[in-house]
Amino acid sequence: MREMDESFYVVLTIQSCKRGLPLVPLVTDESPTTTIVAGEKLGLDRWIRFSPESVGSSKFYLSEYITVLLSNVGESIDVFNSMDGRTLMPYQCVVRREQWMALRTRFTEVFLLQKTAYRRANGGSTAPSMHEGVEPRFSPDSSLTLLRERLTHGKSRTTQHRVLVRRTFLELEEEEDEYKSMGRDQRRHKTTTVLPAESPILAA
Repeated sequence: MREMDESFYVVLTIQSCKRGLPLVPLVTDESPTTTIVAGEKLGLDRWIRFSPESVGSSKFYLSEYITVLLSNVGESIDVFNSMDGRTLMPYQCVVRREQWMALRTRFTEVFLLQKTAYRRANGGSTAPSMHEGVEPRFSPDSSLTLLRERLTHGKSRTTQHRVLVRRTFLELEEEEDEYKSMGRDQRRHKTTTVLPAESPILAA
């Protein structure tokens, strides 16, 4: 199944977003995050930082970023965030190989300008990089994680219960030993401390 998927799909991953999320071309009248001269010929001189909230998400997903990036330059591609029925990590996505090969040159052209804009906005030489044909990395299954936590919690409670029972048994055993010891002491006390009848204490 994996070999079949790899022949029809390409896994993409983004790295080095150490100084904030990547940028997308600005197509509205709002203020840009930065402007670059290198993008003027293509009409891509104004850039803004990508916001997950703008597409209804609470965190970054590469699938959504690529969709917006290409949409803002008049292109589109089918992007997926799952493979083999499993969810990919947020920094990865899957595209159809045929569509990707048709848009690869255009995407590279736009993304290189994004790197320039990113450096201009943040300073320094660090900028996000994109890699294709990488090994897919899957997010932990939330249902399995929840089940694992419940099992661990249940095991912890069972272990704790056993310790308490064992400790109680030891305490009872100690109390019983003390009781037996006290009984023996009392019996010895009765047999060894009986005074003669002529004792002046008893006579009094």
